[in-house]
Amino acid sequence: MTEQNNEGDIQSTKNLSRENTSGLEIAFNDSPFRDESDDERGRYTEETVIWGTSRDTRELHNVRCGELAGCRCIADGKWCFLPTELTVVTPNERWVFVQEAAVQIQCTRDNDGSAAWNALGAGDRFFVTTRNPDKIIATALTNSRSIGIRIGCLARYYP
Repeated sequence: MTEQNNEGDIQSTKNLSRENTSGLEIAFNDSPFRDESDDERGRYTEETVIWGTSRDTRELHNVRCGELAGCRCIADGKWCFLPTELTVVTPNERWVFVQEAAVQIQCTRDNDGSAAWNALGAGDRFFVTTRNPDKIIATALTNSRSIGIRIGCLARYYP
């Protein structure tokens, strides 16, 4: 079995617990197999961060607040920030996101330092809008040059 990550690389996946029945692109952190543990849901045998599909943000270099419909004037109020919706899902019903774990945002493609300028994950620019055991949706407000971003969250496999 193989899976494709956001950079287009094919990764061999021998662990059948990672079989993707969601129909969406999913990437796993490479983490060693974890001994069995228990939590409130029962016994789990693997724990890793699952990443969603990378999305490109809009090109907004030097676009001032108010120049485009839907601009959000955050930070110093001078520049246009637009939302990008990001989704991550578990690969099948046996994987469950850890509800206490933080939803992470990651830059997959920088563009002339714009990832740092955007302060990805800052409280005024990143909002989790849906958090279910098998699906998380978040919105990131970005500006400046187009970058690639995705979200991920720690998940556990319950056999």
